[in-house]
Amino acid sequence: MQEGLGFGRRRLVSNIVTSNWDVEKPEVKTFSYNELLYVIQELLTEEGKQYFEPGSAKRGHHIFRNFVKHLLYRNLANYDSMVLVTSEKGFIIGDTLLEMPRDLKKYPKGIPLKELEGKGPQWVYSFNTKTKKLELKKCDGIEYVKTDDVWEIELTNGMKISATSDHPFLQIDGSYKQLKDLIWNAHKFKSGKTKGQIIYNRKGAKNTDRLQMVVRFGNSLLNDSFRIHYGIKPGLSKKEKNQKEHNFIYEQLFGNIPYDSLINHRNGNHYDNRVENLKLVTKSENTQIHSNGKLCDKGKYINYKRPDCKTRVGSIENKQLHSIQRKEWIKNNPTQAKEFHNNSKKIRINASRIQNGGIIKNIKYLGKKDVLDVVNVQDNHNFIVNGFVVSNTGKSSAAIMMAREWCRMIGIRFNPSRHIAYNNSDIANKIEVLNKFEPIVADEAIRFASSEDWNKKENKSLKKKLAQVRTKHLFYILCFPLKIQKVDKVYLEANVNYWIDLFGRGKGAIYVKDKNPVTDSWRMKEFTKMGSYTEFTNLSKVEQTLKKHPNFWNIIKFPRPPAWLYTRYLKVREKNVYDDENLMANVSKEDIHNALLILSLRDIMMHDDAVNLNRLVLHVRNEYDIPLTKGMIQAAIEDAKQLVAKVRETAMGV
Repeated sequence: MQEGLGFGRRRLVSNIVTSNWDVEKPEVKTFSYNELLYVIQELLTEEGKQYFEPGSAKRGHHIFRNFVKHLLYRNLANYDSMVLVTSEKGFIIGDTLLEMPRDLKKYPKGIPLKELEGKGPQWVYSFNTKTKKLELKKCDGIEYVKTDDVWEIELTNGMKISATSDHPFLQIDGSYKQLKDLIWNAHKFKSGKTKGQIIYNRKGAKNTDRLQMVVRFGNSLLNDSFRIHYGIKPGLSKKEKNQKEHNFIYEQLFGNIPYDSLINHRNGNHYDNRVENLKLVTKSENTQIHSNGKLCDKGKYINYKRPDCKTRVGSIENKQLHSIQRKEWIKNNPTQAKEFHNNSKKIRINASRIQNGGIIKNIKYLGKKDVLDVVNVQDNHNFIVNGFVVSNTGKSSAAIMMAREWCRMIGIRFNPSRHIAYNNSDIANKIEVLNKFEPIVADEAIRFASSEDWNKKENKSLKKKLAQVRTKHLFYILCFPLKIQKVDKVYLEANVNYWIDLFGRGKGAIYVKDKNPVTDSWRMKEFTKMGSYTEFTNLSKVEQTLKKHPNFWNIIKFPRPPAWLYTRYLKVREKNVYDDENLMANVSKEDIHNALLILSLRDIMMHDDAVNLNRLVLHVRNEYDIPLTKGMIQAAIEDAKQLVAKVRETAMGV
């Protein structure tokens, strides 16, 4: 019950109790029946206040609930059914290197984003702004977004990154700044360019912004310790300074490693730290695996790193032999040894130069390039590319909560698989089969509502079905990752009635379309006359800025989706991953064979009562010592079903 109240209401109740009963710990106070009624009455009164009403604590989601109620009433009367949700936060080019678990020999500095495009959810490294440390988090995938103007940031230590002007970068003080707002060398970025160069303004620039950097310290191919330099050091323990990356990954996913166990690499390549390549084994099993079961004279397993060694692992003799062999290797491989030495030296120099944050040396315009986005990194909402910590986009949560509130008001249950669509055919089908007044969330509206794709045959046919959206009173939500100008005019001028522009997590501005017969119903030119703001600007100041625009209505806060609902949403999203052409182009015959084997196992389970998910979980745990769950197995089966269905549909060779 307490969890269902939400943090906002719980804080509000605590404030009411503290202010009325003068107690330090409201959670331990005992209430009479009348006192409880008074708290409930105050809760309803306070929560109903507008955000910017004088004296309001700016809490709750009153405007959110009233806005959805307003949309329902308008839908009943005037068929106003389409809401556009945009979340433009900037993007980065495909050559940018993403920090994530990987094969360090193949990708020593990171994996290029373009190689991960359309390949579904990924484990990535993320920066916790509270603990100031690295964490392993999952993202929904890497997606192509658009072709746009790109600028390059270069630091004094030579590190570089290329991004759009509105991409947020984390600073050492924990705040984010868009590239266009960064201050460096007494220059201030101004949006605009002249003959391929950006315009600078020296006036008013008092300080130089310092960027939060996260870089690997040392050379991973000589020393597999997972040593990370965070600029201002967070006070790492000895274990954290010398922890191996595969141990770090396992502990992030499953907790502490048992004292009698080690992490083993399935393919024998101890540089390959991909999550799927790691497994938990006992120390005895690990030594036996690498030594091929061979014992030395003293009954101990031989040193598996040096099969010709007859000394005990960890002994003084073993360390001396290790030192001799290292010197021999350096002598016999001078070119490679020199390269390793120079790389390590360069990294140490770079790390020392970002001790107090990355200092910008130059920002220059590169022209128009394809840009991508790392979608929805869990919890921290940021990721690390080229050593820079940057924020990622997010817009689906707002649409989900609007659709859920709509369903609550009309008395039905919101179902992600029924009410969310990802492609043209899925949307067209849902328009046909959904009942009157049901919601439909177009989670990837860029696929059909982008002005760049307006003339595609399938998009034209979908537009013809929009009439049914109105006649059936469907609540239609478009999630669009670009600026509003990039939306097809048929949607923007003829169908969209309300536009919500998200400028922060769960925070957005509501704009209403101008009903006068003008060519620009959204008064886009008026935005150039307004001041700037970020997601960290005080909401009262944001409102004062946006009030200058004639179409602005209100600031809105969205509640966060419950964990169970967001999990169901992710499952629906992942089921549709194979509709992406880029992903299918990278599907190999081995992927198809693996999917067929998984489905064959499922078929056996359906006909043999002795084989079930519990048996599989137990077998994997006993045989391979990995804590696999039924949910993970079910997800693999669902993924295989989607891939095989797509292969059958496209007659792709196996």
